[in-house]
Amino acid sequence: MKPRDVYRTLMALALGVILLLSACQQAPDLAGSDWNLVRLRDDPLIAGTTITAEFIVGPWIIEGSAGCNSYQAIYDRDGDQIRIDADAIVVEEEICEQPEGIMEQEQAYLETLTAVRRYRVEDNQLQMLDGAGNSILIYDPQ
Repeated sequence: MKPRDVYRTLMALALGVILLLSACQQAPDLAGSDWNLVRLRDDPLIAGTTITAEFIVGPWIIEGSAGCNSYQAIYDRDGDQIRIDADAIVVEEEICEQPEGIMEQEQAYLETLTAVRRYRVEDNQLQMLDGAGNSILIYDPQ
């Protein structure tokens, strides 16, 4: 093989690697982003309720409204992997009676947060996934 052919082959390989790497998407950083929950597992939220999530860096904290009460938790993130520490969730302890089912929805949300293992942003929505890759929380940007 002539040196010029070796050079062309190496350049073609390098270009292929660059194109392949640029096609790979990294999970976006969540720090500084605010979201409104639109689906909890397979269900929409109860009418008249709002569940939010704000991701804060330094330390890594997620906080917001769980529907009735405010919550705050510590999370760890590595690429698209994320874990929310069940032992580090702090929730106000008020009781809301309206709308009906709000406390059950809040408890389901907080439990579902601890099942999150990965995330992705797709079609301008934050999707939190469980260990099997199922979308269990879907948020729209605030």
